[in-house]
Amino acid sequence: MNDRGLLASFLICKIGVALAALAFLGVALSMHSSLGRLAEREELSQVADAIAGAINAADALPGETEMLRKLPSVAQQFEVVMTGERNGGVQVVSVRVIAETEVERVLMLSSKVNGGEFTLTAKNPREIRLVKAGAIQLELV
Repeated sequence: MNDRGLLASFLICKIGVALAALAFLGVALSMHSSLGRLAEREELSQVADAIAGAINAADALPGETEMLRKLPSVAQQFEVVMTGERNGGVQVVSVRVIAETEVERVLMLSSKVNGGEFTLTAKNPREIRLVKAGAIQLELV
């Protein structure tokens, strides 16, 4: 009778260890996919920050200027959608970088961009070209 109790305790212990190992494996897989999405989002953030930084720099520079900035390389396919609208004396520009996740930056500028009201879309752009001569003309290449 005592041997059956020992065998049952042994088997319950082994089942508990197996369940704990499965739970640990599930947590590890979950963290791996979460970290992968975080890395993808970070790449998209770098692109959005580079575009926003170039536009802010052109807005801050006095007089006429021309800039060409390379965008960070990204391992995944992405699309950049930029929209602009004029609100009073302020130009509002929205920069959205879209892949499996989406990153958005909103800029408020004193200079007019692409005539004020615009939508600009580019798939996998590699550089941003800006020309400022009173107003800013922007192009994604």
